Amino acid sequence: MKIRYRKGHDEVEKKVLGNLSVNEPQALLNRFSTLIRSSGKEDEFKAAHYISDRLKHFGISHQVHEPTLYISLPVKSSLQVKEGNSWDEVRCTSPSFSASTSPGWVEGQGVMTTSTVREEDDYVFDSAAVDPGSDVRGKIAFCEGTFSPGMVRDLEDMGAAGIVMINPGDRIHESNCSTVWGTPTLENMNRLPGIPVVSIRRPDGDRLVRKLNAGGVSLRMRTEMDVGWRRCPMPVAEIRGKDEPDSFILVHGHLDGWYYGVCDNGTGNATLLELARVLHEAREGLGRSFRIAW
Repeated sequence: MKIRYRKGHDEVEKKVLGNLSVNEPQALLNRFSTLIRSSGKEDEFKAAHYISDRLKHFGISHQVHEPTLYISLPVKSSLQVKEGNSWDEVRCTSPSFSASTSPGWVEGQGVMTTSTVREEDDYVFDSAAVDPGSDVRGKIAFCEGTFSPGMVRDLEDMGAAGIVMINPGDRIHESNCSTVWGTPTLENMNRLPGIPVVSIRRPDGDRLVRKLNAGGVSLRMRTEMDVGWRRCPMPVAEIRGKDEPDSFILVHGHLDGWYYGVCDNGTGNATLLELARVLHEAREGLGRSFRIAW
């Protein structure tokens, strides 16, 4: 693709920036705050229909694709620590693509692991590597951080029975623990995690690590995941350029999200809609096309 400076570029930029408004993004955020946009579920389709309706209102050409995707949604999880003759519950959640244990439990002794950065991996989520000297076979491994599919892969290969991710701060982060991104293939489906993974808050993690250092800790964990193939909506808008319409810039963000409220990626969805609106208004000055995908 040729790189060039189109005559009138400054005027197009001024028009785009001058037309930006918070009204449309705020309206989307208000609507999305009432939805639980889990992948392939009813509320995600409601979100897609909202975007489609607004694009129609603006007169923007678009399609709502419905690919069938391999999706993992956490249903419930439980982590318990043995205290004398009883088991005490520790608040936790499972990342997407953790293995399911239900209806049974996975039990084991806790062990703390350390990790390093694997510089040869290009993808940041795979870059954490577990210290190969860690003895985790048959045990439930503690790791620090939000999530690292690379660490999950390493620990499973090393024989860990389960993994507890100690998240920073007082909140548990939602995440994905698989090194397979997108639809699994025959070549990489063996990399889908085969052991349970849960995440816990830092204060709970610190307490368990102190107990571990004082003489050991017995744990058991149970996870249930909703895994399968689902139709998922994907709106894609196109604003055609005038000079090279078959060359396009792709701007995208994911439509699905966790729980009620405007979390990842609600504000991104709002930004994409406003971008589509202002680019459509400035379409006569565009040299190349834009495709905007949710």
